[in-house]
Parts: sequence; C-alpha cells; structure tokens
Amino acid sequence: MQVGDKVRLVHSKGEGVIKNFLPNKQVEIEIEDGFIIPVLASEIVVVASEEKSKFTLEKKEPEFNTIPSTTTGVYLAFIPFNDKVHGLHLINNTDLKILYTFLEEQPGGIRGINADIIKTKSFVKLGEYKISEFEQWPALIIQILFFRAGAMVEKSSLEKRIKCKADAFYKNKKHAPLMNKEGFVFQLDKDNTVFKPEELQEKLMNSSSTPSNLNHSIQRPAPEVDLHIEKLLNDFSKLNNGEILTLQLKTFENSLSNALATGMEEIIFIHGTGNGILKTAIHKSLSQSKEIAYYNEARKEKFGYGATYVRLKF
Repeated sequence: MQVGDKVRLVHSKGEGVIKNFLPNKQVEIEIEDGFIIPVLASEIVVVASEEKSKFTLEKKEPEFNTIPSTTTGVYLAFIPFNDKVHGLHLINNTDLKILYTFLEEQPGGIRGINADIIKTKSFVKLGEYKISEFEQWPALIIQILFFRAGAMVEKSSLEKRIKCKADAFYKNKKHAPLMNKEGFVFQLDKDNTVFKPEELQEKLMNSSSTPSNLNHSIQRPAPEVDLHIEKLLNDFSKLNNGEILTLQLKTFENSLSNALATGMEEIIFIHGTGNGILKTAIHKSLSQSKEIAYYNEARKEKFGYGATYVRLKF
C-alpha cells in the first residue's frame, strides 16, 4: 500500500484513497463523503486494478428529482447549515400564494414567531435550531391560508403541529423541492384539514389535551453503551435467547437514535463476541443508515473484538 492507492473498507460499506500513514499500523483514508478517517491497515484492501477505472472520489451531483419541482405541495424543511445547526424553511410549491403564521408551543402557552406571505413557487426561512438541543425543540405550529387574486378553486386552510421525534425525524431525509438541497422534509398539506382558531386555542391552553410526546425527553446516551443482558436487566432468567436479542437490539436502536438527536459525534456499542448474532445484526443496521459516516472495530486493546465504534454524521 502507498499514498494515493484506492482502497475498500473490509467491515463496512465504503471506499477511499490513502492520504497518510499513521503509527500503530493505522492509515488515514479519504472516503467518498469527503471525510478523512483513521483505520487499521488490516481493515482495508487495495481496489483491484481492473476496478480503478470505475472508482472515483468525486462527489456525484445530487439528483434533485427525489421531490421534483413539479410536485405541488407545502413543505417544512430542516436544511443543515453546518453539522451543528439546521435552518427551518417553509416551502410553497403550489400555484397559489400562502399566508402563514408560525408559532412555537411553550410551557406557558404559544409564542408567535413570524407571519407573512409567500409567493408561488418560493420559500422562506423561519429560523434556526441546534441539533445538540433536539430534545428541547418546541412543538411547531404552522397555520396557512391559500390565496389567488380573482377566480380560484376553493382550497381549505390548514393547521399543522409538528413535534420532532428522533425516530421519525431522521427517516424523512430527502431533497427539498425548489431549494435543491438535502434535508429533513415534511409535507404539510398531504392531509389537509380545516383550521379552526378557537379549537387550536382551546387545545393549546388545555394541558389535559397536550399530546404525551410533548413531554418526551430524549436522553443523551453514554459514550459507551454496554449491551450485555446483565447490564440491561437485573433478572433475565425467564427470558429466552430470542427475547434477550430483541431487548439488546431495541436498546441499540434507541441509543443510536438518541445519539443522533442530541448531536453526538461518536458512540461505542459493546456487544461482546459470543456467537456473533448481535454484532451481525448491529452491523447490518449501521450499513443501511445514511446517518452513519462509518463504523469499525472499537479499540481492540480495551474491547478485543467485542465492540463497535460508530462515527455519526449530520
């Protein structure tokens, strides 16, 4: 191996180019997303010469047809400004003007943030939110009226309340229409409902009608999550192997989701060696997630082969 060689990661999806050699048999490689990561030399293989002509580190131009601009609708889009802050945008991809009101739910009631008109086929920035404060994000309320001067087909006004939860939020990553940027996108008028101000006011001021997930608190997981069953339960003698595995995977999924929601950059899952079923299931899940920059064996001098290091991205 030498600097400039194109290589493939052995235990995770991805390819890269060797940028530097480090002590302790480690090398730095630049992967396809532009990240430079350290890996053990034993964790990579040089790409065969016949494959090099097809290999490139140049980023592909994004395909903005995930939500084409011809698709009409009103969208709320969280667009990453950097790895810490997301800008919130309201997108009007219809042929009507919209008059909107943007509110936040606070413990003492509602707080008005902004109100304005958005022209057809345009968008406006509503604010910015820190990923590290995800669990403290307030519930967002959008009220919309549709308008066109002169004759128009009647279109019901709408009101939407969005309380971001980690498991649902990160499944909505896609390209935002009109903006041609990737973010976390929610269509507001998919199930258009009539907005009744008096009902909204009653709902917001009546604590008994506040959805339970308003008080849902996302806890930042520990940097190292031990999935051994004896660390999860005091008494597991009545559980069979299938039930134990289900609990371990659920703990892994919840911890990963909360790590993403609270802005963690890395996390280690201690799964042990055993028969390898838990490790295989974890690696399969990680390989399918777009929110993972990369993963590999955690420090072998501490964990042996019984833990997985995960680098998160936003």
